[in-house]
Amino acid sequence: MSLQGGIHCSFCEKHQDDVPIVFAGKTGNICSECIAVSVNILADSAARKARTYFVRAEDVPNDDIMKIVNQSTPTTPNARDEG
Repeated sequence: MSLQGGIHCSFCEKHQDDVPIVFAGKTGNICSECIAVSVNILADSAARKARTYFVRAEDVPNDDIMKIVNQSTPTTPNARDEG
């Protein structure tokens, strides 16, 4: 840790004079540079999750789509078939 007095970032230990902003909390502090890194990490994580959960329909073969539709569609007798 730096020998300078004052507020330091709890993550990177940079002094308040070495970064644009230090947000001081009750039990720790974080600088604007560490916040920027955190935002980038969260954005990358969200982008990976979005790619994981969203698939374009045109990328899925028709046979696979029909399997999913058939599994989720309840089979009920058609009124015309009962007759």
